[in-house]
Amino acid sequence: MVLSPRRLATLWILAALSPLPAASPQETPGPEERRAFTDLALYYENEEKVPPYAKAIGDLGSEDAETRRAAGEYLRALLAQSLADETNGRAPWRSLPYWGGGSESPARKIREALAKAMAEGARGEEAIAAAAWLLEEEPLVEGRTAGAEALARIEGPGVAPVVRRVLTRDFLTEVAAVRLLALAGERSMGELSDVALALSNHYRTAVREEARKTAARLGAGPIPEFRPQEAFTPWLAREIERIAAMVLPAIPESARFVRVEVAEPSDVNEGFGERPWSAAAWILDESDAAIRFLDLFARESTIDRARCRKIEDWSLAKEAERLLAIRSGVADAREAADQLSLRGGLTGQFEPGFVSLPEALVAAWSFVRGDKKTAAAVLFPRIDEAADDRWIGSAARDLLGRHYHQEMLDAFAGARDYDRVLAFAGHLSRDLFDGYEYQGRARELAAQIEARRDDFRDFRLPTPEEWKELCSRLSREERIRYLAARLRLLNCFQWGQPGGVSYEDRQHAEPRSAGKEPETEVTNPFVELRSMGLTVADLVHLVPYLADENYMPTYSYWRNFHPSRDLHRVNGAVAYIVNEVARRDIANLGTYWSLDAEGRRRHVEAVLSWCRENASRTPRGLAIETLQASSTWSDFESAAREAAREKWAEALSTVAARLDDWKHREGDVAELAYGFHSPEALPHARSWQGHAEREVRFWASLVLLEHGDRAKLEGLETLRGALAKDDGSWLYPRAIVPLLATGQAEALELAAGILRKPQFQWDDSDLLLRVLLAGRREALDFALARLASHRDRGTSSTMRDGKLIEAHVMDGDRAAETIASWRTDGFEYDVFAPEDERADKRKDLASWLGEEFKRIEKGEKPDMRLPRDFVPPEWQVDAPK
Repeated sequence: MVLSPRRLATLWILAALSPLPAASPQETPGPEERRAFTDLALYYENEEKVPPYAKAIGDLGSEDAETRRAAGEYLRALLAQSLADETNGRAPWRSLPYWGGGSESPARKIREALAKAMAEGARGEEAIAAAAWLLEEEPLVEGRTAGAEALARIEGPGVAPVVRRVLTRDFLTEVAAVRLLALAGERSMGELSDVALALSNHYRTAVREEARKTAARLGAGPIPEFRPQEAFTPWLAREIERIAAMVLPAIPESARFVRVEVAEPSDVNEGFGERPWSAAAWILDESDAAIRFLDLFARESTIDRARCRKIEDWSLAKEAERLLAIRSGVADAREAADQLSLRGGLTGQFEPGFVSLPEALVAAWSFVRGDKKTAAAVLFPRIDEAADDRWIGSAARDLLGRHYHQEMLDAFAGARDYDRVLAFAGHLSRDLFDGYEYQGRARELAAQIEARRDDFRDFRLPTPEEWKELCSRLSREERIRYLAARLRLLNCFQWGQPGGVSYEDRQHAEPRSAGKEPETEVTNPFVELRSMGLTVADLVHLVPYLADENYMPTYSYWRNFHPSRDLHRVNGAVAYIVNEVARRDIANLGTYWSLDAEGRRRHVEAVLSWCRENASRTPRGLAIETLQASSTWSDFESAAREAAREKWAEALSTVAARLDDWKHREGDVAELAYGFHSPEALPHARSWQGHAEREVRFWASLVLLEHGDRAKLEGLETLRGALAKDDGSWLYPRAIVPLLATGQAEALELAAGILRKPQFQWDDSDLLLRVLLAGRREALDFALARLASHRDRGTSSTMRDGKLIEAHVMDGDRAAETIASWRTDGFEYDVFAPEDERADKRKDLASWLGEEFKRIEKGEKPDMRLPRDFVPPEWQVDAPK
């Protein structure tokens, strides 16, 4: 199943609605339950061994009653067991290798296929139990819809009771409910007339309209007009009250609801000057100096009264009208949802489109204050857009949960305010947030914080001077333990996105609070541990901290507008160092986290045993062994790069010999061999010239070019062939330096060929400068053509004297910036200068470049800087976890 990013929010809701069945067959399973359990196990091992559900569906039409009974029981057992396996880990979730794919479970795949087959082929009363299971237990809307279609195919007295059960539940799935109401009418199920009449005032439009038709068809009696204020069922009322209760802090009954216009200071708006904004909000508290607000995104803020340009009394009903106008004002529902998201489309793309947090809160606040009319006006259209009634509550829970989770992380990592951490963690721990993805994290962090009240106080990181003094009196073992114990204080930050955190960040005694830089630098325990030159023998003192599951005040993310956050643990930092010293992943945290408490204890003990057994091993010996035996690419690659860096000659043959062991990474292995820059790689390179993989041939040709017969330019023809289909973005940039190093015309000509490639990033490296300095006139012509180009390159903006300045940028501007950087006389090119000034500057640059190239052609040294070291482009996974 392929999912776009915009469907991720729906997946989270579905996951939250999933029950948590048992991990094994029922305590007294029947033969069909046992068969389903076994068949599914075989399927999870090999998805080609599909459980024979198709045969079972066919057997529903058998003339033999026992065959029909067994088939029906088997189908229901498959459905129930596959859901259990999906949620308990028996069927592993696997990440899909493309953006927006998310994860898939073989258990879900088989259940989806079975549900579809049931919808198309169910028959006979023996199938009722399986169809009813889909309608009553299946968490996926598509499955419940299939259950309704399956039930509609079945004749018999057992159908009507299932229809009644489903339609009288607290919550409905729209498509399934409408189909079952239609079925009741089609089959004249008079015993369900009371159900149809009751649903004729339902809050869902489609359900209400179908119920009215069915009620009339069944002669249910007078059908009253729709009365929205009476459509709130007890269950829906409880859901709405739960949404209101999710807001922290509780809003006082006497609180004023206002619309406020605020003048934000420039630092809040990222340097773009003073800019007013307005919002509806509750006034929680106020003084002569400041006002404390809570807005429609549940954000609490205290604002200086002087910055409040205007405050007017507002009402939830007026705000509801504003929200409804936004929904009706645009044709695209997704665009409307984006307008109602905190950061527009950035955050909106990862939120459910059917309801926003402002809509959910305005409806909930209206309802609990007795204004059902306003609540219905806002909420009922949102429910109509959600396939399942429960989605509204789950969406509100997740949207509020994300906000409070971020507040918790900022209090932990930013302010180091443990009381505030506990306030948010405690709130997220309430049953109101059951099903929220990070509730378990909040509960665990709360428990840890209670035991860590001395963090950054009595238990702290030493200053460099204090650490120097400690080192003078602590043994090596004591230093390792001292530092490892303080890894829980490692406070690192993500400075860009995409990015991540570096455990080597400078550490400070003071928290990094908003608007205030910390002053007192302290020792980084991670950096100090790595600087000690740890050996395997030393690891026996560090490995016990693999069991330290404490969270560090350090978190990272894919993008700050995406809800996922990775809160780092001590044992993650410990594992990094342990694996680095061992030259392999002996910590294996993936296995560690899959075990129970006793299993984790044994896991750590096994790692300790390995360290004791290998205490005398050298880094060189460990790396060579990893190269010889590892089946983990990251371990193999790391060991190969270390061996090349340290020039361990014996490692080269091992690396080259394992080229065919790494399917789909043969080119990477050849690159590692090239990285040794050794003539010992020649025999391997010559044997690889005919390899099926283009990247293998490419790296082989570079080995030959560097160490082969230079007079014959050995490897050049192989390289030419490898580069023929490259677009200039991947292999070609890596070939430029080796080609230019030959100094031979034929190789220089091939290097200049990159200028004709469509994806050559000429303004992103010094490759163009390198080719120019090699005396290739093609490079001069290329640069001059770019200087003269008016091709659109978008808009750039900057702040000058407190004002935002924008400039329309052309190819010529980018070329001018690049070429100006080659000069050594301080020449600058300002893309924000008037166009006539920029045009004159480009002419000056063209003239200068022409003169310098004449000097290059004469063999003279040009007045140009040297090229920077080439950093090859790399593939990066840029997707949320």
